Amino acid sequence: MASSRLGRVLSNLARSQSRSYTPSIKFRAGASTAAAQRTPEEILQQLRSLLTKDTSIAGIQQLSNEWFSRADKDATKNLDKSELSSLMSSVGMPLSDSEATDLFALFDTKKNGEISYNEFTTTLRGKMPQFAASLAFMDQYRGHYPSNMTSVHSVLPRFDSQETDEWVESLDAVIQHHGPTRTRFLMHELMDEAVRKGVKISSSITTPMCNTIPTELEPEYPGDLAMEHRISNLIRWNAAVMVSDGNKRAAGVGGHIGTFASICDIWEVGMHHFFRGKGFPGGMGDQLYIQGHAAPGPYARAYLEGRLSLEQVMNFRQEVGGNGLSSYPHPRLMPTFWENPTVSMGLGPLSAVCQARYFRYLHLRGLADTSSSRVWCFIGDGEMDEPESIYAIARAGYERLNNLVMIVNCNYQRLDGPVRGNSKVIQEFEGLFRGAGFDCIKLIWGDAWNDLVDNDHDGKFIEVLERTPDGDCQRYAAKNDGALLRREMFEANGIADRVAHLSDEELMSAYMTRKRFILPSPRQQKMQNQVDARQ
Repeated sequence: MASSRLGRVLSNLARSQSRSYTPSIKFRAGASTAAAQRTPEEILQQLRSLLTKDTSIAGIQQLSNEWFSRADKDATKNLDKSELSSLMSSVGMPLSDSEATDLFALFDTKKNGEISYNEFTTTLRGKMPQFAASLAFMDQYRGHYPSNMTSVHSVLPRFDSQETDEWVESLDAVIQHHGPTRTRFLMHELMDEAVRKGVKISSSITTPMCNTIPTELEPEYPGDLAMEHRISNLIRWNAAVMVSDGNKRAAGVGGHIGTFASICDIWEVGMHHFFRGKGFPGGMGDQLYIQGHAAPGPYARAYLEGRLSLEQVMNFRQEVGGNGLSSYPHPRLMPTFWENPTVSMGLGPLSAVCQARYFRYLHLRGLADTSSSRVWCFIGDGEMDEPESIYAIARAGYERLNNLVMIVNCNYQRLDGPVRGNSKVIQEFEGLFRGAGFDCIKLIWGDAWNDLVDNDHDGKFIEVLERTPDGDCQRYAAKNDGALLRREMFEANGIADRVAHLSDEELMSAYMTRKRFILPSPRQQKMQNQVDARQ
């Protein structure tokens, strides 16, 4: 009996899937105006009953989409009261003025005087049922023992059960009295200390949303900051003008300005202090895999050094005549300038891993001394989503390639990759790299903003930073409005006192400035004053 009933259900489902869906609901005339006024909940229930009469696969979701499109006559993606009333009349349920007002208020959950598509479909559909398995993990405990395996965990060997219970009770006390943020910091410290002392334990894959190296542990900068800052500004300017001027003289040349602008400082620090040339002892020098869209930066530096002429720079992306510059790092087109190709996207990370592995192979086989040769790979946040990049990271971790340094330029644009929504890409990528076995150093905030992070005594500010989506972070930068930043990030989260000493202009400057290149920080100034006093 059960099998025959199942067969009929499957047969009906197959027939419904084979035919194209065409909504065919017949509406009856509305109730008499003399009838008693209906509540908005009753009207909504009648609407849902109309929707559920259609038993095909499309059902509620497709009809709610069609109804919203039908009602949105001015194509503003929002419905006003008159449009909602017209929709109700068109489906055979005319409303009185008071009913229309009450129903509109029910749909307008944000109380802004209009109904968005999301408000319309969510209210009409009602709460979605809880998924049994497919999405349940999103709100579950993410440890080794999911919530449905706690019984298994309780009977596992625990050695000294009394001592274990005491540790668990201590953890509960910290959570109760100091909150989850402080608890997370303590757990990170304990796990890191255990790893340093040789305990084989899997460390967490993400750390709090702050710089890995605290301000007080930053060493004295070894170079001339004022001079390097000026060089960086000149190169950044030349790179931007190269692209904009090329497009003025020849339409459609294209090029990228934002990529190098966001990575210029770390590129210049590498050029001044880290990258090793061919003559460096103990190897063949370093290999650089430059982010393809940042190519104007190396060109601008080469022009400043006299290695490229003005004519070549003015022919950016116009190398066909033999006296221009290739769009991206291209050793075949420019064999005396580029060593490694990095475009198409994903090629750079994959090639960098192969190069680092080859360096180690040469050294271990005794074929060449590559003991001091390193591989530097610059990647964009959009390029990180490429399958080649993901594979490269996993392979490098498996091979334990400690001669490889990968620098991810997170400018929150995430261009040209498999574009998807941004949540917290820095945290996401940290988990990806640490999960593969990399050591990760996060450089997120400049000195002025980092002062606020260092003074976050209860962890609430870091919680706010971790909840703020990357899209909002980019919006604050684009708006350049300190009042907006103060209102949405601090006042809305009850931490306005943290920035009460800063004006709107100072707050925005702290948010936008990555590093104080010339002016010393308050801590450095205080130390210098102490030295002067002793002298």
